[in-house]
Amino acid sequence: MKCPECGVDALEGAKFCEECGTAIPAQPPAPAAESASTAFSGGVGMVKGPVSVDQSQQQHVHYHGPPVGPQPADLVVACPLCGKRNRLESTFFCRSCQRDNICLAHFVESARTCDECAAVGEGQVATMPSAAPAPEEPLVPAIDDGLRTEVERDAREVIRSVMCGKGSNAFIDQACANRLAYWRRAAELGVPAGQWLVGCCVGADLAGDNAEAVRWYRMAAEQGYAPALHSLAQCHARGDGVAEDKTAAIRWFRRAADQGYPIAQDVLGRCYWEGEGVAADPAEAARWFLKAAEQGHVESMCSLAHCCKSGKGVPEAPAEAVRWYREAAGKGYAV
Repeated sequence: MKCPECGVDALEGAKFCEECGTAIPAQPPAPAAESASTAFSGGVGMVKGPVSVDQSQQQHVHYHGPPVGPQPADLVVACPLCGKRNRLESTFFCRSCQRDNICLAHFVESARTCDECAAVGEGQVATMPSAAPAPEEPLVPAIDDGLRTEVERDAREVIRSVMCGKGSNAFIDQACANRLAYWRRAAELGVPAGQWLVGCCVGADLAGDNAEAVRWYRMAAEQGYAPALHSLAQCHARGDGVAEDKTAAIRWFRRAADQGYPIAQDVLGRCYWEGEGVAADPAEAARWFLKAAEQGHVESMCSLAHCCKSGKGVPEAPAEAVRWYREAAGKGYAV
């Protein structure tokens, strides 16, 4: 800044010239230099910068509002209005409809919004089209823990009855009339124990709807429920509700036996003993009898005792045979 009288350079901010004492008029602050990346508040639309457009385009662009965060110059985005892909710096944000990354071809200077908002009319806002509502998922009733526990306890009673040599009908016939409604409710809610028990009731009914029994067994078997795997194997072995298929029966028996289900282990042992559905193999039969006997299956105890007594499938061991006979007798099984 120079003195208007003598032309000597005056110190910045000085009110009088040090040489001649002439008053130095106050100067207005210099306006900040605008750049393509600078924005001024007070409008509706906002253009991100720097903007690589020609002069004719820049005449229609006003920089409104501060840029939102750092903008990578090499990012390519799709315009929400026309789908055209543009570099990020060649797009703008419309504060009227709150849509971002709109290409400059849609900028309306007079309205300072995108062309859609300008077409709606002054003071109105174009809104984003709402997404189609997601289809409501069907409500699945929750299984009551008390009901599940009760049904699973009933299933264990059936299994215990078979393990003791009384068969499944000893419990099914007694409980079916009073318990079937609970079992069916649990079955319809996907509880495998309930599905298996309903199948047992349907198969044991006087009408003997074995195909319906197989349907329930299969639903439980698909969840890996061992008793249902075993029952499905029996249906294949006898041709109840399905075509008789000994090979399929062995496959289902083995799946249940491999889960440690003693009733299936006993039946698989008898299949190997008699050569039914598989080649006869007394040693393999004795192996399955032992697995089931160790879990308390009385018929397998007697079968294993017979193996030990005869020396078939295992080394002859009369004392071991007596031990297993005593085990079965101690559980009330007539040997």
